[in-house]
Amino acid sequence: MTIPAIGTQSSSSCTRAALRGVFTLLLVLGAAISHAETIPNKAAWSDDGSQQALTKEIVEIMQAQHFRKMPIDDALSSMLLDNYLKVLDPKRMIFLQSDIDEFDTKYRAALDNDLQSGKLTSAEAIYQRYYDRFSSRLQWAIQQIEPMVKNETFTGEESIQVDRKNSPWPADKAAADALWADYLKNDILNLRIADKPTENIGATLLRRYKSQLERLNRQTAMENYEIFINAYTELYDPHTDYMSPKSTRDFDVTMALSLEGIGAVLEKEDENTKVSRLVTGGPADKEGELKAGDQITGIAQGQTGEEWEDVIGWPLDEVVDLIRGKANTWVKLQVKRNGQLLAKPIVIRREKVKLEDQAASQKVIEIPDVKTGKNLKIGIITIPAFYLDFDAMRRGEADAKSTTRDVAKILNTLAAQQIDGVVIDLRNNGGGSLLEATQLTDLFIDQGPVVQILSADNHVDRRNRAIGTVNYNGPLVVLVNHLSASASEIFAGAIQDYQRGLIVGDQTFGKGTVQTLIPMKEGKLKITEAKFYRVSGDSTQHRGVVPDISFPALLPYSEIGESALEHALPWDKIQSAPHYRFADIPAFIPQLQADHERRMQNNVEYKVLLERRDWVEALRNRKTLPLNLAKREQLKDSDDKRLIDFTNVVRAVKGEKPLKTIADVDDDAQKRRDAKNPKDDFLLMESANILGDWIDLQKNNVQMSASIGVAH
Repeated sequence: MTIPAIGTQSSSSCTRAALRGVFTLLLVLGAAISHAETIPNKAAWSDDGSQQALTKEIVEIMQAQHFRKMPIDDALSSMLLDNYLKVLDPKRMIFLQSDIDEFDTKYRAALDNDLQSGKLTSAEAIYQRYYDRFSSRLQWAIQQIEPMVKNETFTGEESIQVDRKNSPWPADKAAADALWADYLKNDILNLRIADKPTENIGATLLRRYKSQLERLNRQTAMENYEIFINAYTELYDPHTDYMSPKSTRDFDVTMALSLEGIGAVLEKEDENTKVSRLVTGGPADKEGELKAGDQITGIAQGQTGEEWEDVIGWPLDEVVDLIRGKANTWVKLQVKRNGQLLAKPIVIRREKVKLEDQAASQKVIEIPDVKTGKNLKIGIITIPAFYLDFDAMRRGEADAKSTTRDVAKILNTLAAQQIDGVVIDLRNNGGGSLLEATQLTDLFIDQGPVVQILSADNHVDRRNRAIGTVNYNGPLVVLVNHLSASASEIFAGAIQDYQRGLIVGDQTFGKGTVQTLIPMKEGKLKITEAKFYRVSGDSTQHRGVVPDISFPALLPYSEIGESALEHALPWDKIQSAPHYRFADIPAFIPQLQADHERRMQNNVEYKVLLERRDWVEALRNRKTLPLNLAKREQLKDSDDKRLIDFTNVVRAVKGEKPLKTIADVDDDAQKRRDAKNPKDDFLLMESANILGDWIDLQKNNVQMSASIGVAH
């Protein structure tokens, strides 16, 4: 079975299996995942020869079929050791420096030999040391909780390092004790600030640390194996991984969009569960409060449930178990954003993710034409995903629901309203069907290739072509953001390469690879076999599509997107495919940019967006947090006030009353999402204004509306 990288970036092609013994990207949609078999008090590894045979099979396939060619040698062995240690101990809090020195001496040049022979004795030895250290650490922490909760005053000047991924390992046991004591204090402090009753804090933390110890002890041989073997496969690229039979079942769940849940894609980040992205049209997306980058720290069942499960340190599959559930039931999430707990839980009703919830929609807005003094009618087409009802198509239904069919109908409706231009809104569109990306392009470009696919054997496929009759040949803007991925990037890239329209917004995700699922004796191997390239020859991988006119973004490219993933395949370029240019758009970008900047000079929402972007970046760059209660509360109050101020500045311009609390801000944001008033969407309105500028330029230049030749 081939899974093209045009599948929803979350579920099909950006899904990563078991790191740290869990399924790393998992779509929270449906049925419960079974718990691992309990294994008492030992670091389980197989000794029946099955892992040896499986390892040799995986290595053979990786060498023969992966897009990236990497020899099994000492250089790879060195990288593998570093990656394995990073996966096991991302905060550098478990191993001691003496352990690292020993591993350097014994194993840095040995792991490649282990891979080739299939005998993972070195990996097992490292894991055994990890198990011994981690179990000892957890037992130590459990003993410290009660006296620390009772006696710690949090009045000192200590601080804690927020990010330890590049910090030294503890020099000895005493240094490890001090490090863990600080993090335990931080756990207590976070619960204090979250208004947990003091008498409940100790019990909460005891459950948390005992739960981690229990899970460590019941880790299966296959789960331990997955940790190591995927530390190896991940060196090739982040979308290649081995899936055990259990992980394969989990993956199948992610692909079944008829299942029930909240529609979120989760990943493991250290001991936290992080929201990678939301499924467009899913319950969490429609509810609107949960965001990409959020960390889920607690889960409760029911709309008013108060039986909270503290899920910090839990394996991802067990977190997913708690979030999934039957349709029309409720789940409450305690969420941390930018290092701070939200003021109130996020409550989401579980539902089925339905095709119709992802359907394209339309609206018509009017903007002033500064040149004529009249209004321009702009059609807005929102495309949440590139969908296709495969079941209906297989049944031969002529009206099978698809992105292209729905957009074609919308274009006919807009034409009847005599619109002056069209904005295609692809923000947060994570992809979908490659066929639909090609056919949608066909509505705007009459002929020519849409995408090139380069396979591992250097064969270039240009079969995906626009071949039909254009449905719309008027002025066009495509609005994208950082979460526009895969099929969205193919469509936007084609529109830009043919110079058929303007691309505005934020640099896109950069997911430009193709994965294949290879069945094995045990489980499956998901392997990257090809890359996407635009007709210009530019890869969509890593870089994505860079807009003609850029908007500032709150989501930093370094945190979300393909470029944020370690070992991601690089951007590169192949020979371009012959294609028409419909205009000489680059020649007019300076004028369009100048008009855009002139509008933004006095635009309050734009200024607030810039300030908010800088503030979010400052939050992410915080290196330390105080372990002083008064200072920590002051920091939280300051952050809350800043958010309220951002909101009130915009409200003042609109003549609205100021808000007083974070809860008020959240409620107001939800009301605006529900209302879906285009005037509340500043970036959408500015995209329409840019289109208006483009329309005026076209009126003054005949070349802008006709093909000007072939580009090679």
